[in-house]
Amino acid sequence: MGVRHNCGWCVAPTLHDTYRIIKDLEHRGREAGGMFAVSHLRNRIDAVKWVGPIGDVFDLDGLNDFFESLIPVREYDYFGAHNRYATRGRKDLVLYDAHPHIIAGPDTIVEDHGIFMTMENVDGAIVHNGQVDEVFLSGIDESLLTTDCDSERLLRYLVNHGPEQLIRNVPGTYTLAAVSKENCKVGDIVIARDRFGVRPGYHAMKDGAVIAGSEDWALKKNGANRIFGNLHPGTIYSVSSNGKFSKGKVLPDEERKGCVFEMLYIANEESTLDEVTVGRVRAQMGRQMAKEIKLPGVQFVTYVPRCPRAAAVALAHEWGVESVQAFMKTQKRRSFMGPDEVERSDSIKSNLHLLRKNAELLRGKIVALIDDSIVRGNNIKYAIKLLNEVGVQKIHVLSYSPRIGIYDEFGRPSGCVDGTDMPPLDNFVSVNRKERRNRTLEEISREIGAEVHYLSLEGMFKALENSGVRDPRDNMCYRCMGGPIIFGGVERKIQLTVSANGNI
Repeated sequence: MGVRHNCGWCVAPTLHDTYRIIKDLEHRGREAGGMFAVSHLRNRIDAVKWVGPIGDVFDLDGLNDFFESLIPVREYDYFGAHNRYATRGRKDLVLYDAHPHIIAGPDTIVEDHGIFMTMENVDGAIVHNGQVDEVFLSGIDESLLTTDCDSERLLRYLVNHGPEQLIRNVPGTYTLAAVSKENCKVGDIVIARDRFGVRPGYHAMKDGAVIAGSEDWALKKNGANRIFGNLHPGTIYSVSSNGKFSKGKVLPDEERKGCVFEMLYIANEESTLDEVTVGRVRAQMGRQMAKEIKLPGVQFVTYVPRCPRAAAVALAHEWGVESVQAFMKTQKRRSFMGPDEVERSDSIKSNLHLLRKNAELLRGKIVALIDDSIVRGNNIKYAIKLLNEVGVQKIHVLSYSPRIGIYDEFGRPSGCVDGTDMPPLDNFVSVNRKERRNRTLEEISREIGAEVHYLSLEGMFKALENSGVRDPRDNMCYRCMGGPIIFGGVERKIQLTVSANGNI
């Protein structure tokens, strides 16, 4: 089934801009990073990838030195970059599974340096956000594959069949940037977004050339002077060596299914997804919770940083109580994106801390603790532990995401198989896996260690509508919350997952 990603990617005409944009997208992934460079003049594609966050192995000067050792950096027309978080604990293969994925040619030189890998003069390269099941990528010579990543298969499918057939025949999920000597002249980068638009993508103009990436705020922050908007679902974009682009619509937008979890958690608060500001969405979630959940004894509202900030402030305002920032994160890394339970736990303990002076205000008080979601419960349990050590009287936990990972109305396990680390049979706090049923609210509260309240599914839709999202029930994917399966390959993946893990 391949390695799943919910990652960040970008393309830009300069090494400096590419590095800065992908570093600003690091909230989407920190396990590994990589970059490719394209030269039309030299008819070559070069690439490098590494283990760890952007800047840990290669800083900007280091990347410049690497590419300059091959050809003058000024002779590269465009760069593509990626940061990755994987949804499987494959620590021994992190480097090989990192992006870019390549197609090697007769003159390609690949060198594994342990924590980084250089790939000189390759025939093709791809950076990709999403997850594509191999059922849609048939006809590929398996003997040519060097990893089990869907991205490598996707690149080979693109080269073999062309971008239009990719859009028509592979429903999702992907937003990608790729270049190939075989299927297009070197110097042209193909950017494509699947028909559903589950994974985000934006393009803009800077200094007369196109730049693109996962989120528009990173493009704006790095000097984009004209934002074109979304990469349209079902559309191919071709970026030439001189920075100009052409657009080819292959399929209509009728099947658009943006990821609701992008809105609620993954994307940066300053980003715009499908023309709606993420921060506005989260504030509306807080207002809707204030309408649905009545806790008259609450004296303070706080939150687990950083996503729920807007929701907590809005909720406190509606309730007429004080909002206090009781916690801080020392780094922007996200424990959710750790490859396994041990690393997630270690990440939480080293990164989440009390702001002692603010937290003292909560001693002996009844507190509402806001979180964006409760997936496995690791974050919220540790936050509750810290508040209890301060001596709060009572904690109410409020999640503006409805229950994650529940069994749907047909008894099928939900979750995500399209790019977010929530596979259907994960250790969700909302289910009793042994008894194959959803836990009651009381059972979840006992597991978490505090009284838990969720925004309802209908309340979430109402908040999305109030934020400007059109027909969210029909136009967004909320499969992780028990919503409908959006295309057939997902159902097959669920069946395979259940089969692989027994009749669970």
